[in-house]
Parts: sequence; structure tokens; C-alpha cells
Amino acid sequence: MFTLQGRTAVMSGASGYEGAGAVRAMVEGGMNVAMLTHMPDQSRQVIDSLGEYSGRCIALTNERGHAALFEAVAERFGTIDVVIPNQGAPIARQELADIAAEDMTEKLRHQITQSFALVQAALPYLTKSKAGRVILVASSGARDGLAEEFLCDSVARGGVISMTYSLARELAPAGITVNCIAKGGMGSNRAQKPNEYDAASFLNKIPMGRTGTPAEFGAAVAYLASEEAGFVTGQILNLCGGMYMG
Repeated sequence: MFTLQGRTAVMSGASGYEGAGAVRAMVEGGMNVAMLTHMPDQSRQVIDSLGEYSGRCIALTNERGHAALFEAVAERFGTIDVVIPNQGAPIARQELADIAAEDMTEKLRHQITQSFALVQAALPYLTKSKAGRVILVASSGARDGLAEEFLCDSVARGGVISMTYSLARELAPAGITVNCIAKGGMGSNRAQKPNEYDAASFLNKIPMGRTGTPAEFGAAVAYLASEEAGFVTGQILNLCGGMYMG
């Protein structure tokens, strides 16, 4: 069992398919979780689905800025030990010739700039934690250019992987670990429009022969968020059923 009891995480993208699995794993382990969200109905569904555990879950927005967000979380729970920028679902697939510069710029801003800003704002709290953790989220497409995960997403997530290495070296002296989960093939039947991401449509490219589950994503997050993961930093955990190996 990992040591999660009494720790606090701030997570963006926490009400999505995989995000909800991470919230459940952390709360069941005794962690407090602050969901950074702009989808109150979806967040409420996640919170209502949780059982009675010692860990608590709340939903907040960052409308007043990241500093105010972290102040509110620290006031509620006392500490902030883990930050998990998980925003950014795959966008609709586009042919190379149809990708506008603005499409790429927006994806880079969403995945890299916003993730960095969240981590940066959390640092005053993470440095006070006895086991500070940063968990970034990339994709298997960032490792090998998987066509089904779309070019803009793969490029932006590749930047997240590079940021993992740089932040890990920068923050190691403060005792803060920085790792990244490169996920792929997660979920099924999520596509709402033609060309949207749907892992079930390329099962033949997943060596395990099935899609990943929210519980499996949650288990990976719980380990990296735990006190026991203190000697793991600068690592990319490939949670993709073998789509990327290396």
C-alpha cells in the first residue's frame, strides 16, 4: 500500500475519462484532491460517485488566478503535496495541409504553457511538503508519432516530455520529484465526430489487445504521488498497452 494518507493533490483535467480514475485512486488512498475544472456538472458527478473515505475531494476554478487557487486549497487542507496538470483532450484529426499555425500555437499553449504555469504557482507549497510531487501527462504519440493521436497533440506532448526532464533536474535539490505518464490507447467509444480520437478503433496497434482503463491510469498516478516514489524522478511511464516500447 502506498503512503497517500493526509496528502493533498491539485489536478487539472480531473473530471475526464482517465482523470476521474486518478481522483478515485487518490481519494481511496486517503488523499485530498482539489479538481481544477470549468465543468461543474461533470466534476459534481465525479465527486458524487466517490464513497466514504478519509480523503476528501473538492472542485475549484482558477478564475482568480493560480495563486488564489493554491491559497484556497492550502487553507482548506493545510498542505499541497502533488500537482498534476492533465488538461488537454485530443483534438479532431486534421490533414497536414489543413493545420493552421494557430492550431499548433493553441495546443502548445494549452499543453506546455498552462502546465508550466500551474507547476510554477505550486512551487511555494511543494517545497514545504515532505514529499513534493509533479506528475505531467503526455502521450504515446509523443514518443513515436502515432498517427491516430494527431500531429498537434504529439508535438505538444513531446514538449511536455522535455519539460519533465528539465523540471526534474531543476527541482531535485528541493526534494521534489517530476515524472510523466505517457498514456495511449486509453478508453473506448469516446469519439463524437468523424476523425476524433477513439482508442477502440485501432486495437490492432495495441499489443495488449485492449484499451486502458481509468483505474489503471489512477494506479499509475497513485504510485507517483506516493511518498514511496521519492527516488523516482525524470522518468516517463509509458501507460499504453505496449504501443510504445523503449
